[in-house]
Amino acid sequence: MYITSAQVEVTYSFIHDGGTGIWLEGSGADASLLHCFIEDNSATNRAAGIHAPGGDLSLDRCIVRNNAAYTNQLGEVTTGGLHIASSSSAILTDTIVCGNLVDDVVAPQIEGPWTDGGGSIASEACGSTIHVPTDYATIQEAVDAAGIFDTIAIAAGTYGIGDSESPGLGILNKAITLSGETNSDGSPAVVLQGEGDAPMVYVSNGAPGGEVPPVGFMETVSLEGLKMIGCDLILEDGVHAVTNCTVEGGMGGVNARDVWQLTMTNCIVRENHGAPWSGVIAVGAMTNLTLVNCVVEDNSSQPAGWWPAYSGIGLLDGGYGGVISLQDCTIRNNHAISPPDDPVGFAGIIRWVTSSDPSLGSATFEDTTVCGNLLDGKPGLQVHGEWSDDGGNTIEDQCASDCPGDINDDGVVDGTDLALLLAVWNSDDPPADIDGNGVVDAADLAQVLGYWGACAASP
Repeated sequence: MYITSAQVEVTYSFIHDGGTGIWLEGSGADASLLHCFIEDNSATNRAAGIHAPGGDLSLDRCIVRNNAAYTNQLGEVTTGGLHIASSSSAILTDTIVCGNLVDDVVAPQIEGPWTDGGGSIASEACGSTIHVPTDYATIQEAVDAAGIFDTIAIAAGTYGIGDSESPGLGILNKAITLSGETNSDGSPAVVLQGEGDAPMVYVSNGAPGGEVPPVGFMETVSLEGLKMIGCDLILEDGVHAVTNCTVEGGMGGVNARDVWQLTMTNCIVRENHGAPWSGVIAVGAMTNLTLVNCVVEDNSSQPAGWWPAYSGIGLLDGGYGGVISLQDCTIRNNHAISPPDDPVGFAGIIRWVTSSDPSLGSATFEDTTVCGNLLDGKPGLQVHGEWSDDGGNTIEDQCASDCPGDINDDGVVDGTDLALLLAVWNSDDPPADIDGNGVVDAADLAQVLGYWGACAASP
């Protein structure tokens, strides 16, 4: 953003992954920033965060971090964060400037004269590391003590969450990372075991009602390397990232409410049962939902009151369409159950736009498989709503089996599978109709007999 000879107000904005975030120049230039994030920009021969050779600058509850400046033969740069010329003025209030580099090494964060309006920090590092259980015995204690951009490193083990006094682990108004230790194969070695009534991991970055939002309230809460068993993951407001995590055995799975952005990478959400929604469900007016290399499988849901059943992935938008992006994902074998007198429910992928214009927003799939999702035990529409095909996608009523003949999915083809097949002979029962030709017949029987034994056996 280049500002010269103008008065500009910028509020609630992200300026990232470009050249210099803000370039302020000229005696008449005046820039006031409120709740802005200037991060991950790069520039040569000038500061990459804010470069102000002229004009007046005001930052209130802003974050300038992880910007990188580089030098070449034309001159030297002394800061990657804020450069303020002697003829300029700058007031920073409740603002954080950290982690900005010059030529990939630590350097002064601010160059030039500036005034601290109160609560501002300039630091070479963004946050510190807190260890559990070394520094704090419990994850909740570490979360409560953490400051902005801190990382909570959790040692391998099982940690109970939820009891008679608390429904689970609460991460409220924080911009932090929870990073669990991993096994040698990269899988999570940290288990968050739900206990008590409807336990959850609850993340909320919404400003308290009627209060001025604090610095960082729109920032990211990151969860990494966690296996959440017997509990749900609930996220509200803000921008969140979930990486290499499993959510299994809860009631609903993952529920995002009024978040601006939820990015899930290398995650598994499976076998969550009982809530009217299950799998990964995002509800809100302006939600962006991105999943990369994720599996959402074997979840089920039942309606509750006016809320119909949703199972799989759902983006339920309140007016602006929302954005859903899936890459290298598998959405399979999710089941929605509707009441007999009102057969309404959705399984698979649902993008429901409640505005008058259903074309708002977008859904884009690439190299993604959606299959075997059932409504009331029967295959139906696997994807509900408009979507764009970026190639490599498979949308099928029935999933290709890794072990043909294993009808009950117990890892072995045996007499139980044979009995199940014979019980529905000549029907269109999906699990027993192994070849997907619409009838359970001799071809399916041949599959059972051919794969008899452990699933690793050859036919």
